[in-house]
Amino acid sequence: MGAVCFHSPKYHCELAGEGIEYSWGNAKYKYRRIKAANKKSKSDFHERVKECLSREFLDKERVRKNSRRAREYMAAYFILSIDNAAISAGL
Repeated sequence: MGAVCFHSPKYHCELAGEGIEYSWGNAKYKYRRIKAANKKSKSDFHERVKECLSREFLDKERVRKNSRRAREYMAAYFILSIDNAAISAGL
């Protein structure tokens, strides 16, 4: 039929182009910067995690930057794949 089907790894968030892995990394970085004394108790731990995942920290601007970065990587990988296919074909 001439159709081409691309299969991506199942549940691979990088290929979605949404930048979720970068947002998760931002939240983890913020959590690691909090002093251990401020996250000792269970309730303090839960509050710090909520703080790191909040809309105040992961605001629209930060999420959009992360999405842009993911899309830029996707575009670069696509261009590399085209170049490699052209080299393989001898063009």
